Amino acid sequence: MAFADICSEELLSKLKSTPKQVTNWIAKNRKKPSHMPSHIEWTCEAISSDGDSFIIYMRQNISLDDDFSCGIAWRSPDGEQITIARYNGSSHDHINKSDGAEFVQQCHIHQATVEAAQRGWSLENHAILAEAYTCLDEAKLLLADDYIISGLVPNVNQLPLSWS
Repeated sequence: MAFADICSEELLSKLKSTPKQVTNWIAKNRKKPSHMPSHIEWTCEAISSDGDSFIIYMRQNISLDDDFSCGIAWRSPDGEQITIARYNGSSHDHINKSDGAEFVQQCHIHQATVEAAQRGWSLENHAILAEAYTCLDEAKLLLADDYIISGLVPNVNQLPLSWS
């Protein structure tokens, strides 16, 4: 069953508000495959108190501090991986299809919406301005707080931002 068929405000709210616990780190400090990697990526799995499965990912450009992203994806019952939120740095511009809001070199948070699912757009096309973070560590803290994720923070050593 396609996500558009089951997407609702109630489902999105439940996915956000149900407590989650990190259960497994899949990749820590993995260089994006390439002879000249531009990003470092971290990925972990989490399970909600309702038994839903999630993937949490973080990405940091090794050369540009403001080029980062962290997000959470839900594994639907049929195995589809649905990104429900992504917290981006200010390294690029974004324009919402739904309302034309434009973010020029500003941190912004993408959120899955029912409208995007119904119209066949990228689910997290809609974004809001994010003034609560300026770096990946701060975005990760906000993601953990917004989506009630335990085990992702506060261990600052699990997500080093320096390249060595």
